[in-house]
Amino acid sequence: MENGANKLVVKVSISDDDMQAFACVTGSDAPGEISQAELIEELKQYGVVFGVDATALEDVRIKPGNTFAVAKGLLPVDGKDSEYIMKYEVSEDKGRPKETAGGRVDYKNLDLFTAVMENDIIAEKIMPSKGTHGSTVKGKLLKARDGRERRMVIGKNIALEENILRSKISGHLIVGRDKIEVLPVLELKADIDLSTGNIDFPGNVLVKGSIQAGFIVKAGGNVQIQGSVFGGTVEAQNIEVKHGIQGANHAYLKARDSVIAKFMENAEVMAGENISVSDAILHSKVSAGKKVTATGGKGIIAGGHVAAGEEIDAKTIGTHMAPPTVIEVGINPMMKEEFLTLRNEYKNAAEMFDSTQKSMHLIKPTEDAIVPSARIELYRKLTNTHEALSTRVKEIKERLYDLESEFDKAKDGKIKCSGYVYPGVKLVINNIVYPVRDNMQFSLFFVSGGEIKFSPYS
Repeated sequence: MENGANKLVVKVSISDDDMQAFACVTGSDAPGEISQAELIEELKQYGVVFGVDATALEDVRIKPGNTFAVAKGLLPVDGKDSEYIMKYEVSEDKGRPKETAGGRVDYKNLDLFTAVMENDIIAEKIMPSKGTHGSTVKGKLLKARDGRERRMVIGKNIALEENILRSKISGHLIVGRDKIEVLPVLELKADIDLSTGNIDFPGNVLVKGSIQAGFIVKAGGNVQIQGSVFGGTVEAQNIEVKHGIQGANHAYLKARDSVIAKFMENAEVMAGENISVSDAILHSKVSAGKKVTATGGKGIIAGGHVAAGEEIDAKTIGTHMAPPTVIEVGINPMMKEEFLTLRNEYKNAAEMFDSTQKSMHLIKPTEDAIVPSARIELYRKLTNTHEALSTRVKEIKERLYDLESEFDKAKDGKIKCSGYVYPGVKLVINNIVYPVRDNMQFSLFFVSGGEIKFSPYS
């Protein structure tokens, strides 16, 4: 823009992202020779119509030769997803042994349960909020995302009253990733054997005796066993075995969170979070989503296959007798197993989906033909099957995608041993294998530069 004999010029520039505009008046040293209205019209010539700052325009007008930011865009602000504010503390350390002041590990007072009373407020739901759209200085709309509804299953004995979650009973609070419920306790004062039969209970189970070979205990909550497990099966949220697991190759324990025991021998034990053993893990198949620790008492891991997503820590790994022992970290073993199972299921479901679709095409009734009722019924059944398979294939694809994302985010695993690691032990970190050929002591094993290396234990 030129103005008068002094050749007054307004220079306008816009940032590459269209989120800022700048202006400067040249051609005269006299302030105030151009009006704000003229400056606004000049900005419009460059398409600047949003976020104009009147104060900055006045600076441009009265301070020729200086450049000022005269318009700013507005970034979009996404809405917040709904959330549940817990009124009870649910610690991630629940079910894990705690170290005492003297450096010992307390395997007796584990604080597994969170007790609540009838009518207690458990949580408050905060509703999702709307997003705020933004704009460039040229008026282009920058859309924001509205907050989403977080999926939360309101489980047993929980009432939802105007966004307040309240306990219907006195019991134990169970909080999962997407489910919350209150469960009562089943107390069994003797062994799980012929006198009780198998146990399948939705809440917490306290067994004051032992679980005998061939019997099963399943719980929606936690299982605490004050005796031992002799070749039985236990499935629960958390599992605590005060004594040991003597598997005789028949014991199977699976916890959605953690397992704690004095020792494990000839057993299969799985946990979504952590496994803690004070004395020994011998000739067993053990896997934990996060950590396996054997650091109290003897703290031995020897024989079998022990795997963890993040870390394995023991006093001694292997023995001088060199039993074949595999110690593996790096990928959550339960997620890996789920991934392989789902991938096989996806292949079968996709093949059945295609086969059903072809069959539907062959027998689809036409409007101008007389079709037997049996054929119509078959077509209806195929349609229902086709829809169910379509839904399942979609669900599997989404879960496989989630698992792959979790694998990508997986941390590098560590293997720690405060005592000796003996020959006969095979260390595996992130699928990299390191056979131990000589006695090693006080070692921390990790991956660096595509190979397993070690440093002093810490």
